[in-house]
Amino acid sequence: MLKKRLITAAILLPLVILGILFLHDFYFILAIGLVFLAAAWEWTALAGFTSTKGRTLGLLGIFLLVSIIWLLKGSRLSRLFLDNLVFIPFVIWLLAFVMVVIYPKGSRLYGSKGVSTVIGASVLLLGFASILLLKVISILHGSPYLLLYPMILVWVADSGAFFAGRRFGKHKLAPQVSPGKTWEGVAGALLLSFCLAALAFYISKHDIPISFSAWILLSLITVLFSIVGDLFESLFKRLRNVKDSGTLLPGHGGVLDRIDSLLAALPIFLSGFFLIRMYMQ
Repeated sequence: MLKKRLITAAILLPLVILGILFLHDFYFILAIGLVFLAAAWEWTALAGFTSTKGRTLGLLGIFLLVSIIWLLKGSRLSRLFLDNLVFIPFVIWLLAFVMVVIYPKGSRLYGSKGVSTVIGASVLLLGFASILLLKVISILHGSPYLLLYPMILVWVADSGAFFAGRRFGKHKLAPQVSPGKTWEGVAGALLLSFCLAALAFYISKHDIPISFSAWILLSLITVLFSIVGDLFESLFKRLRNVKDSGTLLPGHGGVLDRIDSLLAALPIFLSGFFLIRMYMQ
Protein backbone atom coordinates (compact mmCIF):
# COMPACT_ATOMS: atom_id res chain seq x y z
CA MET A 1 0.00 0.00 0.00
CA LEU A 2 2.79 2.45 0.90
CA LYS A 3 4.59 1.63 -2.35
CA LYS A 4 1.44 2.34 -4.40
CA ARG A 5 0.88 5.53 -2.40
CA LEU A 6 4.39 6.79 -3.13
CA ILE A 7 4.23 5.88 -6.84
CA THR A 8 0.87 7.62 -7.28
CA ALA A 9 2.12 10.70 -5.42
CA ALA A 10 5.31 10.76 -7.51
CA ILE A 11 3.18 10.90 -10.67
CA LEU A 12 0.43 13.25 -9.50
CA LEU A 13 2.40 15.91 -7.63
CA PRO A 14 4.61 16.97 -10.59
CA LEU A 15 1.52 17.03 -12.84
CA VAL A 16 -0.35 19.28 -10.40
CA ILE A 17 2.60 21.63 -9.98
CA LEU A 18 3.25 21.82 -13.74
CA GLY A 19 -0.46 22.44 -14.32
CA ILE A 20 -0.51 25.35 -11.87
CA LEU A 21 2.66 26.83 -13.36
CA PHE A 22 2.11 26.39 -17.09
CA LEU A 23 -1.51 25.54 -17.99
CA HIS A 24 -3.45 28.21 -19.84
CA ASP A 25 -6.25 29.64 -17.69
CA PHE A 26 -8.99 27.91 -19.71
CA TYR A 27 -7.37 24.48 -19.46
CA PHE A 28 -6.55 25.07 -15.80
CA ILE A 29 -10.21 25.76 -15.02
CA LEU A 30 -11.23 22.77 -17.14
CA ALA A 31 -8.81 20.47 -15.29
CA ILE A 32 -9.94 21.72 -11.87
CA GLY A 33 -13.56 21.35 -12.98
CA LEU A 34 -13.00 17.71 -13.91
CA VAL A 35 -11.34 17.03 -10.56
CA PHE A 36 -14.28 18.54 -8.71
CA LEU A 37 -16.75 16.69 -10.92
CA ALA A 38 -15.10 13.43 -9.88
CA ALA A 39 -15.14 14.58 -6.25
CA ALA A 40 -18.85 15.46 -6.50
CA TRP A 41 -19.58 12.00 -7.92
CA GLU A 42 -17.74 10.39 -5.01
CA TRP A 43 -19.58 12.60 -2.54
CA THR A 44 -22.92 11.23 -3.76
CA ALA A 45 -21.89 7.86 -2.28
CA LEU A 46 -20.88 9.50 0.99
CA ALA A 47 -24.26 11.27 0.97
CA GLY A 48 -25.95 7.88 1.02
CA PHE A 49 -26.86 7.26 -2.61
CA THR A 50 -26.06 3.67 -3.58
CA SER A 51 -27.37 2.95 -7.08
CA THR A 52 -26.02 4.57 -10.23
CA LYS A 53 -29.40 6.20 -10.78
CA GLY A 54 -29.46 7.49 -7.21
CA ARG A 55 -25.90 8.83 -7.42
CA THR A 56 -26.71 10.55 -10.72
CA LEU A 57 -29.68 12.24 -9.06
CA GLY A 58 -27.43 13.21 -6.16
CA LEU A 59 -24.91 14.71 -8.58
CA LEU A 60 -27.68 16.66 -10.30
CA GLY A 61 -28.79 17.83 -6.86
CA ILE A 62 -25.31 19.19 -6.16
CA PHE A 63 -25.28 21.03 -9.50
CA LEU A 64 -28.77 22.38 -8.82
CA LEU A 65 -27.69 23.80 -5.46
CA VAL A 66 -24.59 25.37 -7.01
CA SER A 67 -26.75 26.84 -9.80
CA ILE A 68 -29.20 28.31 -7.29
CA ILE A 69 -26.33 29.97 -5.44
CA TRP A 70 -25.09 31.39 -8.76
CA LEU A 71 -28.57 32.68 -9.73
CA LEU A 72 -28.87 34.42 -6.36
CA LYS A 73 -25.61 36.30 -6.89
CA GLY A 74 -27.42 39.64 -7.29
CA SER A 75 -29.89 39.21 -4.43
CA ARG A 76 -29.85 40.86 -1.00
CA LEU A 77 -28.94 37.48 0.51
CA SER A 78 -26.04 37.27 -1.91
CA ARG A 79 -24.79 40.74 -0.99
CA LEU A 80 -24.95 39.82 2.70
CA PHE A 81 -22.94 36.69 1.93
CA LEU A 82 -20.34 38.59 -0.11
CA ASP A 83 -19.99 41.28 2.55
CA ASN A 84 -19.02 38.58 5.03
CA LEU A 85 -17.35 36.20 2.58
CA VAL A 86 -13.99 36.33 4.34
CA PHE A 87 -15.55 34.81 7.47
CA ILE A 88 -17.61 32.09 5.75
CA PRO A 89 -14.85 29.43 5.53
CA PHE A 90 -14.09 29.77 9.24
CA VAL A 91 -17.78 29.40 10.12
CA ILE A 92 -18.25 26.35 7.88
CA TRP A 93 -15.12 24.54 9.00
CA LEU A 94 -15.61 25.34 12.68
CA LEU A 95 -19.05 23.74 12.36
CA ALA A 96 -17.34 20.77 10.68
CA PHE A 97 -14.93 20.59 13.62
CA VAL A 98 -17.86 20.51 16.05
CA MET A 99 -19.45 17.69 14.04
CA VAL A 100 -16.21 15.70 14.27
CA VAL A 101 -15.85 16.30 18.01
CA ILE A 102 -19.42 15.30 18.93
CA TYR A 103 -19.74 12.38 16.47
CA PRO A 104 -21.86 10.23 16.44
CA LYS A 105 -24.24 12.73 18.07
CA GLY A 106 -26.22 14.61 15.45
CA SER A 107 -25.36 12.13 12.71
CA ARG A 108 -29.04 11.28 12.16
CA LEU A 109 -29.58 14.89 11.09
CA TYR A 110 -26.65 15.53 8.79
CA GLY A 111 -26.53 11.87 7.74
CA SER A 112 -29.72 12.17 5.70
CA LYS A 113 -29.28 12.24 1.92
CA GLY A 114 -30.69 15.72 1.56
CA VAL A 115 -28.55 17.38 4.23
CA SER A 116 -25.46 15.45 3.16
CA THR A 117 -25.95 16.66 -0.42
CA VAL A 118 -26.24 20.28 0.73
CA ILE A 119 -23.08 19.87 2.82
CA GLY A 120 -21.20 18.37 -0.12
CA ALA A 121 -22.32 21.11 -2.50
CA SER A 122 -21.28 23.82 -0.03
CA VAL A 123 -17.86 22.35 0.70
CA LEU A 124 -17.03 21.61 -2.94
CA LEU A 125 -18.22 25.01 -4.16
CA LEU A 126 -16.18 26.78 -1.50
CA GLY A 127 -13.10 24.77 -2.38
CA PHE A 128 -13.52 25.31 -6.12
CA ALA A 129 -14.06 29.06 -5.70
CA SER A 130 -11.00 29.32 -3.45
CA ILE A 131 -8.75 27.68 -6.03
CA LEU A 132 -9.95 30.07 -8.74
CA LEU A 133 -9.56 33.13 -6.51
CA LEU A 134 -6.07 32.07 -5.43
CA LYS A 135 -5.20 31.56 -9.09
CA VAL A 136 -6.44 35.07 -9.94
CA ILE A 137 -4.52 36.63 -7.03
CA SER A 138 -1.40 34.72 -8.03
CA ILE A 139 -1.68 36.11 -11.56
CA LEU A 140 -2.16 39.64 -10.25
CA HIS A 141 0.94 39.27 -8.06
CA GLY A 142 2.89 37.80 -10.97
CA SER A 143 3.73 34.70 -8.92
CA PRO A 144 1.98 31.34 -8.48
CA TYR A 145 3.02 31.02 -4.83
CA LEU A 146 -0.33 32.04 -3.31
CA LEU A 147 -1.96 28.97 -4.87
CA LEU A 148 1.03 26.64 -4.97
CA TYR A 149 2.26 27.31 -1.43
CA PRO A 150 -0.85 26.25 0.56
CA MET A 151 -1.12 23.10 -1.53
CA ILE A 152 2.51 22.15 -0.91
CA LEU A 153 2.03 23.09 2.75
CA VAL A 154 -0.83 20.61 3.10
CA TRP A 155 1.08 17.86 1.30
CA VAL A 156 4.10 18.38 3.52
CA ALA A 157 1.91 18.45 6.65
CA ASP A 158 0.18 15.26 5.52
CA SER A 159 3.55 13.55 5.10
CA GLY A 160 4.71 14.80 8.50
CA ALA A 161 1.54 13.51 10.14
CA PHE A 162 1.79 10.16 8.36
CA PHE A 163 5.36 9.36 9.30
CA ALA A 164 5.26 10.89 12.81
CA GLY A 165 2.03 9.01 13.49
CA ARG A 166 3.52 5.72 12.33
CA ARG A 167 6.70 6.20 14.34
CA PHE A 168 5.47 7.84 17.53
CA GLY A 169 1.67 7.65 17.44
CA LYS A 170 0.10 6.57 20.75
CA HIS A 171 -2.60 9.08 21.66
CA LYS A 172 -5.67 8.91 19.42
CA LEU A 173 -6.87 12.19 17.92
CA ALA A 174 -10.47 11.29 17.03
CA PRO A 175 -10.95 7.55 17.59
CA GLN A 176 -14.67 7.64 16.82
CA VAL A 177 -14.02 9.10 13.38
CA SER A 178 -10.49 8.07 12.33
CA PRO A 179 -8.77 5.62 14.70
CA GLY A 180 -5.47 5.81 12.83
CA LYS A 181 -4.84 9.50 13.44
CA THR A 182 -2.91 10.58 16.53
CA TRP A 183 -1.87 13.73 18.36
CA GLU A 184 1.73 12.82 17.62
CA GLY A 185 0.82 12.94 13.94
CA VAL A 186 -0.61 16.43 14.43
CA ALA A 187 2.63 17.49 16.12
CA GLY A 188 4.64 16.08 13.22
CA ALA A 189 2.45 17.94 10.74
CA LEU A 190 2.85 21.25 12.58
CA LEU A 191 6.61 20.86 13.05
CA LEU A 192 7.27 20.10 9.38
CA SER A 193 4.86 22.85 8.32
CA PHE A 194 6.64 25.39 10.51
CA CYS A 195 9.95 24.49 8.86
CA LEU A 196 8.45 24.81 5.38
CA ALA A 197 6.74 28.13 6.21
CA ALA A 198 9.95 29.60 7.59
CA LEU A 199 11.95 28.40 4.58
CA ALA A 200 9.35 29.73 2.13
CA PHE A 201 9.33 33.13 3.82
CA TYR A 202 13.12 33.30 3.82
CA ILE A 203 13.29 32.44 0.11
CA SER A 204 10.37 34.62 -1.03
CA LYS A 205 10.04 37.31 1.65
CA HIS A 206 10.05 40.07 -0.97
CA ASP A 207 7.00 38.49 -2.62
CA ILE A 208 5.05 37.83 0.60
CA PRO A 209 3.07 40.94 1.60
CA ILE A 210 2.65 40.02 5.29
CA SER A 211 5.03 39.79 8.24
CA PHE A 212 6.97 36.67 9.21
CA SER A 213 4.90 36.05 12.36
CA ALA A 214 1.63 36.49 10.44
CA TRP A 215 2.87 34.13 7.70
CA ILE A 216 3.77 31.44 10.24
CA LEU A 217 0.45 31.86 12.07
CA LEU A 218 -1.51 31.67 8.82
CA SER A 219 0.40 28.55 7.75
CA LEU A 220 -0.14 26.70 11.03
CA ILE A 221 -3.86 27.60 11.18
CA THR A 222 -4.20 26.40 7.59
CA VAL A 223 -2.61 23.07 8.53
CA LEU A 224 -4.89 22.65 11.57
CA PHE A 225 -7.96 23.19 9.41
CA SER A 226 -6.57 20.81 6.78
CA ILE A 227 -6.64 18.14 9.48
CA VAL A 228 -10.27 19.06 10.19
CA GLY A 229 -11.01 18.64 6.48
CA ASP A 230 -9.44 15.18 6.53
CA LEU A 231 -11.41 14.17 9.62
CA PHE A 232 -14.61 15.61 8.18
CA GLU A 233 -14.45 13.34 5.15
CA SER A 234 -13.53 10.43 7.44
CA LEU A 235 -16.68 11.19 9.42
CA PHE A 236 -18.86 10.61 6.35
CA LYS A 237 -16.88 7.52 5.37
CA ARG A 238 -17.44 6.19 8.89
CA LEU A 239 -21.13 7.09 8.57
CA ARG A 240 -21.42 5.09 5.33
CA ASN A 241 -19.07 2.34 6.53
CA VAL A 242 -16.59 2.67 3.64
CA LYS A 243 -12.80 2.84 3.76
CA ASP A 244 -12.23 5.16 0.78
CA SER A 245 -14.35 7.59 -1.19
CA GLY A 246 -13.39 5.80 -4.41
CA THR A 247 -10.78 3.68 -6.17
CA LEU A 248 -9.50 6.03 -8.87
CA LEU A 249 -6.05 6.63 -7.32
CA PRO A 250 -4.04 3.50 -6.39
CA GLY A 251 -2.87 3.63 -2.79
CA HIS A 252 -4.84 6.81 -2.14
CA GLY A 253 -8.46 5.79 -2.70
CA GLY A 254 -10.62 8.34 -4.47
CA VAL A 255 -10.26 11.96 -5.50
CA LEU A 256 -11.97 13.14 -2.31
CA ASP A 257 -9.42 11.21 -0.27
CA ARG A 258 -6.70 13.35 -1.86
CA ILE A 259 -8.39 16.75 -1.76
CA ASP A 260 -10.30 16.51 1.54
CA SER A 261 -7.59 18.44 3.39
CA LEU A 262 -7.33 21.02 0.60
CA LEU A 263 -11.09 21.63 0.64
CA ALA A 264 -10.66 23.09 4.11
CA ALA A 265 -7.11 24.45 3.85
CA LEU A 266 -7.43 26.57 0.70
CA PRO A 267 -10.52 28.58 1.76
CA ILE A 268 -9.00 29.10 5.23
CA PHE A 269 -5.66 30.22 3.78
CA LEU A 270 -7.41 32.60 1.39
CA SER A 271 -9.67 34.11 4.06
CA GLY A 272 -6.87 34.27 6.61
CA PHE A 273 -4.64 36.03 4.09
CA PHE A 274 -7.29 38.70 3.44
CA LEU A 275 -8.01 39.13 7.15
CA ILE A 276 -4.34 39.66 7.91
CA ARG A 277 -4.04 42.20 5.10
CA MET A 278 -7.14 44.05 6.30
CA TYR A 279 -6.64 44.09 10.06
CA MET A 280 -3.05 43.27 10.97
CA GLN A 281 -0.90 45.16 8.50
